[in-house]
Amino acid sequence: MIILDVRTPEEFEEMHIASALNLPLNDIYENTAHAQEVLGKIAALGKDASIKVHCASGGRAAIACQLLKQQGFTNVENLGGYDDACKCVEKA
Repeated sequence: MIILDVRTPEEFEEMHIASALNLPLNDIYENTAHAQEVLGKIAALGKDASIKVHCASGGRAAIACQLLKQQGFTNVENLGGYDDACKCVEKA
């Protein structure tokens, strides 16, 4: 399972899930080199790899999920906000 935190680097630095990768929504939108690198590594695992996405409240995560699906990722789930994501990770 891959956990993507699509909040800003500043938000990520304040607190984050230990195993999460920080890939800000703007990077995905703008297809930056950082986004290409992270998504390339995930794609190498298979486009059907389990990707769980979260942000602060769920809005950016929903947009990120749509963008990832447009790029061919098939197993993408919006965990919602940070607190909800923490609860989901604890259960896993």
